[in-house]
Amino acid sequence: MSNDDEPKVAVKLFIDKEKKRVLYAESSTEFVDVLFSFLTLPLGRIVHLLGKRSQVGCLDELYKSVESLSDDHFQTKACKAMLLSPCNAAAAHCSQLKVKVDDIPIEHISRPAAAGKAAWRDGAVTYFHLLFYIAISGGQIFFNKWVLSSKEINFPYPVALTLLHMLFSSVVCFAATKIFKVIKIDEGMTTDVYISSVIPIGAMFAMTLWLGNSAYLYISVAFAQMLKAIMPVAVFLLGTAFGLEEMNCKMLAIMSVISVGVIVASVGEITISWVGVVYQMGGVVAEALRLIFIEIFLKKKGVRLNLISMMYYVSPCSAFCLFIPWLFLEKPKMDASVSWNFPPVTLFLNCMCTFVLNLSVFLVISRTSALTARVTGVVRDWSVVLLSAAIFADTKLTFINIVGYAIAIVGVVAYNNHKLGVKPQTNQQQGADSKVNQGSHQHVDMPLNSTKESS
Repeated sequence: MSNDDEPKVAVKLFIDKEKKRVLYAESSTEFVDVLFSFLTLPLGRIVHLLGKRSQVGCLDELYKSVESLSDDHFQTKACKAMLLSPCNAAAAHCSQLKVKVDDIPIEHISRPAAAGKAAWRDGAVTYFHLLFYIAISGGQIFFNKWVLSSKEINFPYPVALTLLHMLFSSVVCFAATKIFKVIKIDEGMTTDVYISSVIPIGAMFAMTLWLGNSAYLYISVAFAQMLKAIMPVAVFLLGTAFGLEEMNCKMLAIMSVISVGVIVASVGEITISWVGVVYQMGGVVAEALRLIFIEIFLKKKGVRLNLISMMYYVSPCSAFCLFIPWLFLEKPKMDASVSWNFPPVTLFLNCMCTFVLNLSVFLVISRTSALTARVTGVVRDWSVVLLSAAIFADTKLTFINIVGYAIAIVGVVAYNNHKLGVKPQTNQQQGADSKVNQGSHQHVDMPLNSTKESS
């Protein structure tokens, strides 16, 4: 029995009693509006309202698959919510009907003013994340340079500094995921995958940090950033050697522009240390190999990890790989020298900045597109180059430096646009492959820029 308070719609039916069928019906526009409103519901909304029992083809199973996916598979959590519970474009009209065909509360129905305010607030939060990433990334570069070269601390031991970063990251990741359980990591890592895949990646990551930080002892921060612009060339050449990239005229032209820009920037350097150049270029090659190994050892095997999970698995391996060269190369020097001083507060802040930087990278990738993240990286590089000239006495920029670096950046932007243009096709192919390999359900979203400054 229905309550008197429930809404009612009058419908007059003309029935053929002998044949037991309805001939036609008469009603006001209220009933017709209710019927027509069903056509405004998105498919995802229909499956949601029917409790995943719509019986419409394979939509129920598709809905369950999206529901079971981790949030890391989407650019933002809102993207997943949009698929599972999409909004009705006519929600404002449907909310005024006598019979409710949707369960969206009236206060959740977006109005122009509220939608504009929400969009402005969301945009402000996104820009805050981008500015925070630029600030913490550039600040960490300057922090490491100051620790390695300042007379106050006198700690010219890049392997030891990087080893401390990796140990701190390993401890924090373990505590956050296993003890306090405030961060969830992707499960499914096997011993075979760790030995055959994670260890080579961790070794190359350790080599990248070791050589990259060592370069700060010999060359300026600005010149190191200029040399780092050659990264796409190293990635492309090694990718071609491993069969992951295909040589063509467009890519050859882009690589030539980047190479010419870096050469011009190097010619404009007033005091150049070839030892520092060798260290920096070695770090670039190691970083390129790390990216290649991620592509070969993880993505080709269908193992997909987000940045937090990558830190959890790679940091201990990198710390072990750094411990060996530190034991033989830097520990004897540290034992023989009594002049170095690394205050515990400064050490903690330096390690914490490194970990926060990694988290900021994760937030930028999760809230923005790949193109935005890459453009932000270019802005960060320019900011570091210009600010380092004002902060450090060993940095003296020349007009040739700026022109060469600008040419290299043009090539880097062209390379990023080209890679983003071919990425959707690659993702479609990977999606088809994932249907064959149903056991592969993890997610890899690693930034393709150099992570030297983020340790």
